[in-house]
Amino acid sequence: MLQEKVKGLYRNKPGIISFAVLAVIMLAGILAPVLAPNDPVLVTLDNRFAAPSTQFPFGTDHLGRCVLSRLMYGAIVSLGSALLVMTITITISIIIGTLSGYKGGWVDTLLMRMGDVNLAFPDLVLTLVIAGMLGPGLANIIIAMAAVQWVWYARIIRGMVLSLKERSYVLSAKVAGTPGWLIVVRHILPNIIPHVVVLVTINLGMVVLHISGLTFLGLGAQPPTPEWGAMLNDARQYLRSYPRLIMFPGTMIMLVVISFNLLGDALRDVIEFREG
Repeated sequence: MLQEKVKGLYRNKPGIISFAVLAVIMLAGILAPVLAPNDPVLVTLDNRFAAPSTQFPFGTDHLGRCVLSRLMYGAIVSLGSALLVMTITITISIIIGTLSGYKGGWVDTLLMRMGDVNLAFPDLVLTLVIAGMLGPGLANIIIAMAAVQWVWYARIIRGMVLSLKERSYVLSAKVAGTPGWLIVVRHILPNIIPHVVVLVTINLGMVVLHISGLTFLGLGAQPPTPEWGAMLNDARQYLRSYPRLIMFPGTMIMLVVISFNLLGDALRDVIEFREG
């Protein structure tokens, strides 16, 4: 039964297509120094708003920079930043959520009250406040987002741990005198990691969207760094005369968000099948 369900993942066309799309975009970003047709930050005013051609496959922007090259380099900036945000966020969340759920008592109360203070403010507002205090820059955006988003994941992980620590095999390990840290490593984490992976995959698209949005507002990557949100910001004043300038980065963001959502749904189905 499990084998049949796992095989179902390979027949999940949206999941496979989404994975392929994300793989191509990430690979294009990693290989951008080799594959990009032009320097992404090279300003050539003589080529401003050039139409698509063999030299500039997607044309040029208001400063004569190659749009395709900036999209390719922007892929590693946007996706790399999102992956870094989620890595930091999930690391903090697993530590705090597991500690809170397994220890309980005053440790649980203290950590969750800290989270309640965070949750008292809308995520976007708190992120903007922290980013504004730290100043513009991609690194500061990453710090601000990780500082805000860990609470939501930590609460989910805490709930998983509370459920798992009452299972018979965990109770048996406690009775046998197994140290708490070893119980967590052997019995708790292996059961929560698959669910965390699904959560991360589904929410990665939203993180990319938030990073691009904050960069669009001028808080993220600073010029001339190629980033999709920055490209949207540069193109907004030319929306009517040169709509392609906003169409290309907008399409990339849309593809990434949709692909992560569909891939997360496919992975969630696999997790449910395993538990079934």
